[in-house]
Amino acid sequence: MNIKSVVQSSLPAGLLLLGAACSLADSDHESLIPQLGSTPAATVTAPGTPATPFVEADVEVLLTLTGEQTGDNFGWVAEDLGDINGDGANDFIVTAPSFKTNLPFSAGKFYVYSGAEGKLLNSVTSPGVPLLGYSAKDAGDVDGDGITDYVVGSFSSVMVFSGATHAIVQQWFRPGEFFGASVAGVGDLDSDGFDDLVVGATYAGKRAANRGRVYAYSGRTGELLWRRSGRRAGDQLGTALGRLGDVNYDGIPDIVAGARGAGRREEGRAYVLSGKNGRRLHTLRPIGEPGLTGDTAGVVAGTFAVFHAFGVGDIDSDGVADIYIGDYNARREDTDGTGRGYLFSGYTGRRLHVFEAENLGDGLGPARGVGDVDHDGINDIFVAAYTFTGGSFAGKGYLYSGAERRLLRTMTGAASGQLLGVDALGVGDVNRDGLTDYLLTGSGILHLIAGQAHR
Repeated sequence: MNIKSVVQSSLPAGLLLLGAACSLADSDHESLIPQLGSTPAATVTAPGTPATPFVEADVEVLLTLTGEQTGDNFGWVAEDLGDINGDGANDFIVTAPSFKTNLPFSAGKFYVYSGAEGKLLNSVTSPGVPLLGYSAKDAGDVDGDGITDYVVGSFSSVMVFSGATHAIVQQWFRPGEFFGASVAGVGDLDSDGFDDLVVGATYAGKRAANRGRVYAYSGRTGELLWRRSGRRAGDQLGTALGRLGDVNYDGIPDIVAGARGAGRREEGRAYVLSGKNGRRLHTLRPIGEPGLTGDTAGVVAGTFAVFHAFGVGDIDSDGVADIYIGDYNARREDTDGTGRGYLFSGYTGRRLHVFEAENLGDGLGPARGVGDVDHDGINDIFVAAYTFTGGSFAGKGYLYSGAERRLLRTMTGAASGQLLGVDALGVGDVNRDGLTDYLLTGSGILHLIAGQAHR
């Protein structure tokens, strides 16, 4: 393969821009990230900027950030890091995995920002591996200093950074496996008092190609604790990873892992894995299109549990954390890219709820749990549809009550092509008004949005 000869992927209007991101048919690094059309020149827009980026008049934008380069895919992943700089407001990381340097491929870059004022706390460009920032998560506290650390993945390497000093505290490298396709801090798996991590490697599997694998590592020592491979060739286990808490009552936090190619029709699966040893506890499946024979008939292969697989707290009040799985390319009425989101019981694996898109082609699926924002004792969920509004691809965010799945508010993009909702998450109370605030990322842009009171 001559990477210099690779032309970066682009997809025509109407096709999901994220759909080719994990394509195993094309081994070129740059084809893993299709163009989202980033806005050039890194900028911070202060509150009060006249042009409103949202349709709803009550959406207050606290901060807007844009990427440095056209096509750098700034906004690919974002993650709440808690208050790592001690100013009383949560901070966050956002990635640009197609950022270009003098290397002959997309090196990638990530940025850590203060939530309070948008000040840049740290930024790192890849020293020599492709697609730094393809994945990024809160790592927990791996070095025992009381400050949240963060983990960033690339095409073949994973690095853990100190939240206090931003120095690298752990690093692993496994070429040829897409080691770093997903990452997650998952709590203390080996009972040593330090938080540990899991890494997805979707290309792993020499004897059975692309079975995929999940590796669990000690945050303190970096040693391998266990590994779990996909069941068969093409499963691609590790397309998403998320922390769940202890769902099987063994005192060890457990994990949800995506496998985009698993299933008889390659419709995808997600697995609840024991944090102790990687043993499968539950298998989570997508649903098929209504009217077709078979539970998964009509499912579009390839995006169930890709990127979006998370614990969202205890939604069904059984004392065990439940699970959100996104499927942004799900088909409805023969229209690919409509999207769907699922809630599953962490205790039984039973499907609790399905979030459906407003319109065909909306790209519903990116989401996070955001805590209990309506004060009913049940955690709530922020879901996005990043290709919302048909051909204009403006994007939209939906805040749902976890208890009733009642819609609490919406945030609809006003600018064509911004794809707001490539990632969607809560970031705690950054403006110190006692309310949870939100991030919506899109095509080279990120908006920090003020929370509202809900009852």
